[in-house]
Amino acid sequence: MKAILTSALGGQIKIDGKRVPSKLLESNGLLKTMKSFWKDASKVMIISGSPKDYDKNDSVIFCLSSAFPMSDLSVSEVMMCDERNKEIIERLPEIDVLILTGGHVPTQNDFFNEIKLKERLKDWDGLLIAWSAGSMNSAENVYAGPELPGEAIDPNYQRWISGLGITKTNIFPHFEALKDEMLDGMRLIEDITYSDSMGHEIIALNNGSYIVVEGGVETLYGEAYSIKDGEQRQICEDEKWIQIPNYSMITIETKDLILKKAVFDDWEALYRNITSRPEAAEFMLWNVDTSEEVSRARMLRTLEFQKKEKYALTVYIKAAEGLKAIGWAAMREAEPGIYEDMGIAIGPEYVGKGYGKQILSALCSEAKKQGAKEFRCSYREKNIASKALQSACGFEFDHRSEEKTDPRTGENYVVINTKKTL
Repeated sequence: MKAILTSALGGQIKIDGKRVPSKLLESNGLLKTMKSFWKDASKVMIISGSPKDYDKNDSVIFCLSSAFPMSDLSVSEVMMCDERNKEIIERLPEIDVLILTGGHVPTQNDFFNEIKLKERLKDWDGLLIAWSAGSMNSAENVYAGPELPGEAIDPNYQRWISGLGITKTNIFPHFEALKDEMLDGMRLIEDITYSDSMGHEIIALNNGSYIVVEGGVETLYGEAYSIKDGEQRQICEDEKWIQIPNYSMITIETKDLILKKAVFDDWEALYRNITSRPEAAEFMLWNVDTSEEVSRARMLRTLEFQKKEKYALTVYIKAAEGLKAIGWAAMREAEPGIYEDMGIAIGPEYVGKGYGKQILSALCSEAKKQGAKEFRCSYREKNIASKALQSACGFEFDHRSEEKTDPRTGENYVVINTKKTL
């Protein structure tokens, strides 16, 4: 699948309050890019962002049906999927171009779940084009920023929800039009979005800017801004492009395991195998998940963390029925030439079978490939299993930490730091 994720697509303008067809946007080469992927006589399916607003949907399909030929895009059929005819999604395998419209993000997200769009897209190999809410819902972990009156002050409004997983990027569309907007007595950007960006990165696009996803590479075209940890900075200009760092393809394989980025649906296996197990968390600093709801919330945080950290990975065992998530492993470059582990944890049923040694050895090998000369690890002094693992992998004592306190239990502990020359 190739995807073009836009802030706005064009194809319609308002004259005297009525929508009429127009050419698709050409800013920053958007139309040219669409033409480069578009097949002759394409079959096009449009999935509504407002599935029960039939008048709006009829207007959209009317305009786009004319906008495509006006833009020199050849079509053989154009159809709209909304609440009236959601069974039409069964025709997806024959569709060349799938278009996800704008609308209310949570409403569209619910409709996507209803028609099982994420599952259907796994084996689909066409061109996906989205704008506004459609682009936002294309993320793995969707930022559903408040839009309607009351949402910004509703404590039960969910601002982070699971999406289609087409991109790791959280898109904020129409930035130039919304940057001075107010909602529920607050500034939409400075008071709401900045706050929501703590621990997250949100990419704000102006109309005419867009992101192309192809072969695991994400390329951003046009004026755009990064909003992260309450700060904003411009990252691209009109008529220019940049590649967005994307670690989604990082994979490390051992004899019995695969280490790679998680997907949201892994929450259930992780909940069953590790996050609900007190013995797995004994020497860690995370709390045990007490319910499936808590585990799903953890999964959203995990996805965001793995998006930012290159080598924050989920551990999968190669099982007869396919890959099964059993834990995590992470490392980072602490300083030039030196890598350090950020934690290895697998479910209790998988401890003592040599999987820990496979993981740590594989991390060391990957670090060496990246130019590391030294790898550092650590373990709590009472964690005999981790001590044995690091010793078996050739790590030697480096130093003891000052006494620390576990914030969950109030117990004091000491960390033993080890290192290995690669």
